Amino acid sequence: MGVFDIDVPATDYPAILLSAKENQNLLLFTDKARVFYQNITKLPETPVHAKGENLFDRFALEADEKLVSVLPERAQGYVALVSQTGRVRCLRHHLFGEHIKPGTVMYHFAEFGPLASVCWTPGDADQFIVTRRGIAIRFSEKLTPLKEIMGFAWLKMTR
Repeated sequence: MGVFDIDVPATDYPAILLSAKENQNLLLFTDKARVFYQNITKLPETPVHAKGENLFDRFALEADEKLVSVLPERAQGYVALVSQTGRVRCLRHHLFGEHIKPGTVMYHFAEFGPLASVCWTPGDADQFIVTRRGIAIRFSEKLTPLKEIMGFAWLKMTR
């Protein structure tokens, strides 16, 4: 284990580990399917055992809104979003540039439900969805017409 840790209460354990280059920007996704853009150089580099900084002070989040995922910005591919109801939506990379309005909603929350996870995809790979209890499916991204799939009811199945 490394010596770089973060000084936070035990109830606020690390939830996301991300690797990004200093010249990249970050895309922060919330459970309300909203995205925020953050320049990495605007985040202070901290020493070992640092207290850390509250990212939410930088964004206008709703009271019950939570961070789901963080991705480094890319200039190619698609961002795949999966909701807690198992619906997947893929959006082209150009939608997530520096000109994106803070808090832009990526899909109709009332229809799709809370965002569960996001990832980058080249547009011609296989996608793999896993539930918290380990139920998984794999499918070709090429099967998604216009980069969108609706309703994976079998994700709710139990063993």
